[in-house]
Amino acid sequence: MPCLELRAPLSEIFTISHCEAISGLTCRIRYNGKRPLPSEVFFYGLDAKGKTACRPIRLIYPRLKPGEVGSATFFLNACSDSSDRVVLEGKWNGPYKNPY
Repeated sequence: MPCLELRAPLSEIFTISHCEAISGLTCRIRYNGKRPLPSEVFFYGLDAKGKTACRPIRLIYPRLKPGEVGSATFFLNACSDSSDRVVLEGKWNGPYKNPY
C-alpha cells in the first residue's frame, strides 16, 4: 500500500485513515473545518525516485461538515503499480464540486 502525503493546506483540514483495497483504495477521511472544504481534491502517484507515475486524478469523497467522517476512493489503477507514494492536493475554486 502506498504512503499518503497530504500537501498543505489539505494536511491542516483532513485526516485519512483505515485504508483498504476496495475499488482501488478506500479510506476514511475526516474533515475538521479549520479551513473551507476544497472545491476539488486531486491525487497522483510518485515512484521511489520521486517521478510522477500518473496524471492528477480526482479524489472521490463526499461533502463533509466539520467533524464528519466519510469514505474517500483512490482509483489507483489509473496510476503505475510503481507508485510508492500518493500525493493529495486541493483546489479552492469556489464551493465543493460533487465528484459523483
